[in-house]
Amino acid sequence: MPNNKYRAWANGEVLTAANLTDYIQKNVVVQCDTAADLPDSGTRREGMAAYVLDTDRLLIFSNGAAAGWTPPWNTGWGLVGFAFAGTALGMSASSSTSFPTASIANVAANTSSNIWSGQVTSQTNLAPVTANRRLYISATIGASAGNGTRNIGATIFAGTSASPTTVIAAQEIRSTSSSINSVISSINQISVEGIHTTGAALYIRLQLTNTTDTPGAGGAVLPRLAQITITDIGPAGAPT
Repeated sequence: MPNNKYRAWANGEVLTAANLTDYIQKNVVVQCDTAADLPDSGTRREGMAAYVLDTDRLLIFSNGAAAGWTPPWNTGWGLVGFAFAGTALGMSASSSTSFPTASIANVAANTSSNIWSGQVTSQTNLAPVTANRRLYISATIGASAGNGTRNIGATIFAGTSASPTTVIAAQEIRSTSSSINSVISSINQISVEGIHTTGAALYIRLQLTNTTDTPGAGGAVLPRLAQITITDIGPAGAPT
């Protein structure tokens, strides 16, 4: 394809069909009512821009990106998804549509439990999640527990297959008390954050671990509130 950024037109020069295609049609921002109206394989070109009216999104077509039409590749795409779940304050467990269903349950002494585990199916209104993007993943868990001394840990796993085992972030707190029952107390709150580069799919696990020095009755930890946020902060490399 020739370099069609600019042409110095001569006085009286005839505008040909090829001129119209190369210097005008290929270099405008196409307006589309919905994503279904985006130029198809017969008309789209590398670097073509389109504005989707129903979602107010600017998209660029890349032959390299699996998704094809994406926001400008060299920018951060912002929030991928956010999920919140809890048993405190009368709330029931819930999560956003792009996240797997949350599980809020007691974590027995010397065991672990997944609060979220499964596939994140969309990213910035793109499905599936686009490969070779850099994601910032953060999570916070508030937990209550009975008397005793314990280590409460939170771990984020991420990968391209179900039940991922690659740790991207982990944190642990030491809790010793004769009465721990406050979800807003700093001793009961644990936060964890890390960076992950996406592959062909995105699976996550947020795991809560209870390692107690006083196993048996009263040794369980109850996650009262949990939240997780995934944000696209930019490319990890060229589109793949």
